[in-house]
Amino acid sequence: MNWRKLLHIPTSKQSLIIVDEIKLIQGRSGGIASTEQKEQTENQKSRDSRCPLCRAKNMMNDKPNIVDRITSVESKTKIRGNLFKISGLLAVETKAVNHCNNCGHEWEKFRTKTITEFAITKIILDYLSDIIRDPERNKRYSWKHEYMDVFNDCHAESIYTLQKQYRPQLRYPLSLRQLRTKYESIYDKKQSHEKTK
Repeated sequence: MNWRKLLHIPTSKQSLIIVDEIKLIQGRSGGIASTEQKEQTENQKSRDSRCPLCRAKNMMNDKPNIVDRITSVESKTKIRGNLFKISGLLAVETKAVNHCNNCGHEWEKFRTKTITEFAITKIILDYLSDIIRDPERNKRYSWKHEYMDVFNDCHAESIYTLQKQYRPQLRYPLSLRQLRTKYESIYDKKQSHEKTK
């Protein structure tokens, strides 16, 4: 019986492999995050540089057709009271909008979200949990399976150690036993001790 595997006590070489694989997973997640951020930036440029009403582009006849304005004013008011006491709240917010000089139409600017490696890794760990806990139901969600490439050539113990860092944010953390059903254990083969990334 392999006591190290049972108690999850890696040797120093195995610990180094786990650390290297965690860095590999985080690097891959960072690559996905930067790709997602680039797509959002492209979507923002596309949406903010063309009028949705007349379809005019940003630059026409060497002068800007779409310009920035701060004209959208939203206010919220609440007034409460009785005969002797009146209290109220007035909140006025101005927002930046795009203005088309061709037709005069105005529309809100595209809002982007900050996408980080931490957020992507958390989402991928949640997808992994969904796939392992209920594989039949998650067969049809192909986008979840696409992200599993992040864990290619990694051991269950590396994923488990990484999962510990994200545990408070995860919906359903996986046990080491559950991870070993899908990924090879670092304790199983001798050649896995020599594996380095």
